[in-house]
Amino acid sequence: MRNDRFLSLVLFLVFIFISCREEIIPPGNFAGDINEPVQENSLNYFSFMINAQDFTYSFFVNTNFNYSTTKIIISVFDRTSGSITIRVKDESGFSMFNKKMDSNKSDIYQKFTGYLPSRVEISSSNFTGKFKISLSDSYD
Repeated sequence: MRNDRFLSLVLFLVFIFISCREEIIPPGNFAGDINEPVQENSLNYFSFMINAQDFTYSFFVNTNFNYSTTKIIISVFDRTSGSITIRVKDESGFSMFNKKMDSNKSDIYQKFTGYLPSRVEISSSNFTGKFKISLSDSYD
């Protein structure tokens, strides 16, 4: 009887330990696996990162902003080939930001006032490198 309880307790603890394990991206790893983007889209915040290799893809994401002063920060590094194009549009379809990235650039920053970003469009053509974009509300 005592051995059964001990065995049950050990099995329970092993189960808890295994089921609680999280895959944590180590500090040197930019965005997880190759060609698998990491994206966050919440109220007044959008972030997209990818560690790409010969990546050709186009997509758009509807954002959720209700604050009309927004900042955008973009970085491309370790780029060896291809390009990536970013467009940020407001509710009427006006392109408030449009940039083609075909070289390494770090922390391109731009602030927008009076526009409510509602859509982010990202397209890449044989892009190899690391790309990161974030949009957030800007109170300063």
